[in-house]
Amino acid sequence: MRIVSLFLIAGCSILSVASGLKSPWQHASSTEALSSSSSMILKVRGGAGPLDPTLVAKTATALVATQGLVNVLCTEASLKAYGVASASEEDVIAVQLNGFTQLSNAISPALLLFYGTDVNTALAYGLVPFIISFAAGLINDAPKKFGTEKLGNMLWLIVDSALMYGLLNKSSWATDAFKGICVLAALSHTYTRLNPKKGMELYGRKKPLTPFLAACMKGVSDVGLCGIIQGLALISGVGTLTSIGYAYAFYTVPLLFSLFLSNDFQELKLDRSPWYFWLAVCVVVVGTLNF
Repeated sequence: MRIVSLFLIAGCSILSVASGLKSPWQHASSTEALSSSSSMILKVRGGAGPLDPTLVAKTATALVATQGLVNVLCTEASLKAYGVASASEEDVIAVQLNGFTQLSNAISPALLLFYGTDVNTALAYGLVPFIISFAAGLINDAPKKFGTEKLGNMLWLIVDSALMYGLLNKSSWATDAFKGICVLAALSHTYTRLNPKKGMELYGRKKPLTPFLAACMKGVSDVGLCGIIQGLALISGVGTLTSIGYAYAFYTVPLLFSLFLSNDFQELKLDRSPWYFWLAVCVVVVGTLNF
């Protein structure tokens, strides 16, 4: 349960600090509009009990950001908290990739919820973790260590950098390009989720995946698809809270499957406690934002 405590303490700390910050992008009107929107949502659907949708969304976003930071900066400690006694270099790379993906999923809604930025700006900065991941991977020769080709990292680095530039400058092509890249990434993640071995072969990996590494790549795909759903909803004009709700509703499905219908936890001897925690978070978010 150590990781659960870490999430709660760090998440609440981030939430408290972020709530008190003031951004040059944020105006009083945006805060009032968000509160008014939340009140309207509650009235339309008859209320959501004691839970405020905006607070729930902020807390969940802070928790995802915390998990992402832990996976990137304290990878081995994170693995041990999930029940992995020893990890290979490939395992560490996979968990760090998952962490960067989680940070991307958290940055965009955080900018919208805490700072009131426009959607293009939020989505643009949401690409920063991927750009850092691909650039750092090339510098540290991560593709070679993981058994994949450098070309994949290079192409995604170029695409994400160009896309970030276009979104920040409100270029006319940026919206359509973002949607197109999301669809392409969704196809890649879906293929990897269904068949991790074949998915990695597309990136040049020839050696087989260990059972744990295969599970990691499924997890990366689940988190990646979650972020894609959120991003597509936002760029298509769906509200921030609703977009977050859609993303968590999607993530709940593979999480339930992994916990109750697959044998991954028994075979890999993983601790289920952190996953039950995330399931509880998903249930609260989905129940508050979608119903």
